[in-house]
Amino acid sequence: MEAYFGLLAFIALPTLGVMVLVWFRQITKLFDYLKNNYPAEYKSIGEPSLIMNNTPKNNIAFLRFIQGSRPAELGDEKLINWCKFLTKFFYAYMFIFAGFIITIMVSANAS
Repeated sequence: MEAYFGLLAFIALPTLGVMVLVWFRQITKLFDYLKNNYPAEYKSIGEPSLIMNNTPKNNIAFLRFIQGSRPAELGDEKLINWCKFLTKFFYAYMFIFAGFIITIMVSANAS
């Protein structure tokens, strides 16, 4: 079981780390895109940024925006595809992270 956990940690941790970096880069680019092309939408989700205006309220508004119907209502195909990608990426990350945490808990209880 320890070999399995070691292999999982060897694969999952770097994967999650790379995914975080990709997420940060993509949302930073999306924030800039919204600020330049849809300033009213950018303002409606709280003018988020990666560091300076990163509040729980803005995070929830941002997640609702990318998962909601507003990108489709705007009719911007690039924005629609970007939001679809980020939604799928978010769920993939959460699935991998949850699996990793569950494996740690199961491994700890088995010891």
